[in-house]
Amino acid sequence: MTAARLVGRGIFGWCLLVLVIVLAFAGLATAVESGSMGPVAALLAGLRTAPALVLPVLPLCVAAGAVLAAVHLDSTGQQTALDGAGVGPLRTGLVAAMVGLALGLGGGALNHSAVPAWLVQAERARGLPEPAWVWVDDVAVRLSDGVAWRVADGELQRVDDMLPDPVVMALAHERQRPRRATGAALVGAEGAPAQVERWSRLARVGACAAWAMVGWFRWSRHRGVARIAAVMGLALAWAAADLVLQSLGGQLRLPPVAAALGLPGLVWGWLCVLAWRRRG
Repeated sequence: MTAARLVGRGIFGWCLLVLVIVLAFAGLATAVESGSMGPVAALLAGLRTAPALVLPVLPLCVAAGAVLAAVHLDSTGQQTALDGAGVGPLRTGLVAAMVGLALGLGGGALNHSAVPAWLVQAERARGLPEPAWVWVDDVAVRLSDGVAWRVADGELQRVDDMLPDPVVMALAHERQRPRRATGAALVGAEGAPAQVERWSRLARVGACAAWAMVGWFRWSRHRGVARIAAVMGLALAWAAADLVLQSLGGQLRLPPVAAALGLPGLVWGWLCVLAWRRRG
């Protein structure tokens, strides 16, 4: 077995294992919260929750899977054999990045259309209410009867001559909740939450590759459990800060592109510094 296959299969297997465990616990938590609905309904609620979490939690799962694979190879002596064969961390790090990128692209593809459709069906099954109003340009349109209003000169004015295109209305309705909107619907969206969601989906794909390298590289003196704890501590801090930045971007306190791409870009910059130091 070549070094690339050894590293790639190890990282891929550990990442999938971590992802399955995380989604299983998320589904179990939802099922427990929905226990009053009956066992069958609670189980279905848990199953509906898991797909929506794939892309948001994927960078964390990739980081955990990469560091677990690295610690496993180190504990079994295979990492020492790779070092003795002249296969350095930069070469194996590229393999880790490709595995992370492949997983990120897979999660992004699911989140492009399949996951939003699943979310819509899940919300309908739970009986959640649909938005009563949608915004079309600067006009608020009531979905029930098509009544339209706009704010002009500080006053609320009714728009009687508006005949919105059904396609435009459907697109505006989908963008009303960006998390369940398809990737095609988010293209060209002007609202800050929709822009943040669009760019964050792209950013998480690149973040998967970055965190695979962070988990794989031996960038500190920690070993074993301490190494795993260090990587996961950084990943959790990054995820929390990412949520804060996305919230600020959705409120227009930060540019949406900067809110979505800032932290992944910071991780890539840190990786470039680590790679440069190792080559030096």
